[in-house]
Amino acid sequence: MPDTILPTFYAKAEQSYRMAVRDMETADDVVEEGAEKYPIRKIFHDNLPEILNNPAFTPEQKKAAACIAMCKTPDLGFNASYCPQCDKLFVHYASCNNRNCPCCQNPSQQAWIAQRDNEVIPEIPYYHIILTVPHLLNDLIIANQKELLGALFQCSSQAVIDLCQDRKFLGAVPGIVAVLHTWSQRLLPHFHIHMIVSGGGLDALGQFISIPEKQSKRKKETKNPGDHFFLPMAALTNLFRGKMMDAVKRLVTSGNAQLPADNQELYADPLKWKGLCDRLYAAKWVGKIVKTFNGNGNAIEYLARYTFKTAICNSRIVSYDGQTVTIRITDRDTQSKKDIQIAVRDFVCRFLTHVLPKGFTRVRYSGFLSNSRKTKSLTSIHRQRKLKEYSPSPLVGASKAVIFSVLFHADFSLCDCCGSQLIRFPRGRPNR
Repeated sequence: MPDTILPTFYAKAEQSYRMAVRDMETADDVVEEGAEKYPIRKIFHDNLPEILNNPAFTPEQKKAAACIAMCKTPDLGFNASYCPQCDKLFVHYASCNNRNCPCCQNPSQQAWIAQRDNEVIPEIPYYHIILTVPHLLNDLIIANQKELLGALFQCSSQAVIDLCQDRKFLGAVPGIVAVLHTWSQRLLPHFHIHMIVSGGGLDALGQFISIPEKQSKRKKETKNPGDHFFLPMAALTNLFRGKMMDAVKRLVTSGNAQLPADNQELYADPLKWKGLCDRLYAAKWVGKIVKTFNGNGNAIEYLARYTFKTAICNSRIVSYDGQTVTIRITDRDTQSKKDIQIAVRDFVCRFLTHVLPKGFTRVRYSGFLSNSRKTKSLTSIHRQRKLKEYSPSPLVGASKAVIFSVLFHADFSLCDCCGSQLIRFPRGRPNR
């Protein structure tokens, strides 16, 4: 680019940016304009000062709130590109890319689907399993998120693997993709794991065994018409309960647990602690299979709905009037939609409750899909089943420009108007 054009471009970028902000007068007007499309952003923008000054929220929760409030506004700056042929300047407000933000996670979701799609084995069934812990454990889990949510991942996956290794059911280790959910439809604490489990796995000799090959020997119908699940759900739920309770008891008895402030005696007093354990063993630990998949890819696409989402998406917010938030939920009994109102402060608190600790991963892989053995296992499975040779997705580790080009089948380095190569520049400075 000639040296004479460079200062001119920067002058135009700065002028365009200032004009855009001036036309909208303030960043508040930018948020107001996007309120219909991004109501969550509007809610957090209006209440951000109160959130940041509230000592009850953790640094991670405050950071998530700030990112959501500023996403795609002048507060995060702008990205600019210039077409020398058209002499046009394109300015776009930057996204926050916070994993809790419901306004900018769709590209990440689509990239994740593309990366996982080639890990699905064609012509075998996949099963969607949900395992839930009783609400009696909510307070303890909230106080010890890293330890007990990590245990929730470990115990649920290991329970599935242990049963699958039994020759009565599969006699092999399946591939598992597990996603953590911490909320109910009303945004209240509700800790459960969604798992997609492959209907086949690798045995001790490295041979791939699929459920269709086992169906002639044993077929168990679930409550869902037309679905056939190869594990007894009652046994799976009981095994999961035993493993999870063992992890809970070890944490509490070790003295390393952070005890809930409201009822510390329940965990510190031996008699009360034993009574709580008895109640937990007697409580209902819900385990169910909700879907059986057949065909390549659709299992991953289904699970992606649960992967890049925290608590609620923008489409479920019906209205926001500054005082209350109206959200849409599904009535479990009638399967009909209905709207409920939540005070805005309560809504903010409920949402931020589900912001996970820093560095805690929401999606984990186990069985033959564990990170340490995934490539070797899938290479062997593809060879045994005479499939196309396995290779990791080209999107793994790719730049955003490459990811966007692959996902949207368009070259974003070219001008939409004339097709000329765009000149891109570093992000412009934030408004404040």
